[in-house]
Amino acid sequence: MSPAPPQPILRPHPRPCISSFSSPRRTRPSPRARPCRLAAAREMPWPHVLTVAGSDSGAGAGIQADLKACAALGAYCSTVITAVTAQNTAGVHGVHLVPEEFIREQLNSVLSDMSVDVVKTGMLPSAGIIQILCESLRKFPVKALVVDPVMVSTSGDSLSDPSTLTNYRDELFAMADIVTPNVKEASKLLGGVSLHTVSDMRDAAASIYKFGPRYVLVKGGDMPDLSEAIDVFYDGKEFVELRGHRIKTRNTHGTGCTLASSIAAELAKGSTMLHAVQVAKNYVESALHHSKDLIIGNGPQGPFEAQVSSIQYWLTAKLQSR
Repeated sequence: MSPAPPQPILRPHPRPCISSFSSPRRTRPSPRARPCRLAAAREMPWPHVLTVAGSDSGAGAGIQADLKACAALGAYCSTVITAVTAQNTAGVHGVHLVPEEFIREQLNSVLSDMSVDVVKTGMLPSAGIIQILCESLRKFPVKALVVDPVMVSTSGDSLSDPSTLTNYRDELFAMADIVTPNVKEASKLLGGVSLHTVSDMRDAAASIYKFGPRYVLVKGGDMPDLSEAIDVFYDGKEFVELRGHRIKTRNTHGTGCTLASSIAAELAKGSTMLHAVQVAKNYVESALHHSKDLIIGNGPQGPFEAQVSSIQYWLTAKLQSR
């Protein structure tokens, strides 16, 4: 009888050290497995927001705020840049408009190739840019359009030509699913009417609704006489007052951009409009709270710390689910 073969020596492998931003080494899939994986990815497309807005070199508002908010809430964000600004926490020092035909080229490049769910607008500095955007959206329809009528920066600098008012009211609002003006922008859209109370905000929402959007959100964060941060949501039939804590901080730069982008991200994920607005408002309040003492420059900065925390949490959850 031949002797039994020797038993293999089993040596335990040390457990790999895995941080929240690393994953264990995985074997490379075979070429045959890749098409199946790619096909599955195509069947479950990532929520996609396209932001059409200006660039803020200080990164507190504009395109930069949109990118951070969408990433934190789990949506892909592509961009069409309408203007490049030289600004920091002290204010806007210069604005360079992107040529209108190049904006058209950017829109065509993204919308003709990528599956965009929601378009969110920010700084649209000229009437021609608004017209080009409307033409592009008629050519390449999307599921929803979120319009943040950015006209004046937090520091008081004008960001759009006065002629854009007519194009907002007569063209873009009629295509919008939701319009999100703050009280200053709502006043400007309505010819300078004064807004001091929640009742005034309700009247403004009803008036803006007549321009054609499906929903209106008038934001009351800039109203100093209110003890709470109250926004008024209107769907053409009912008003909903969304109340939140008023965070004492100077870091409010870019909150309007962040809110509108957060609404767009939630809509891209399939939320109803009111739910998207509620999630966005809670997110901005949390971001303001976590960054209330943040100091980056000599003036107000945008809500930042909670966005980074949200991104870290989301990435960790994605890695753990693999």
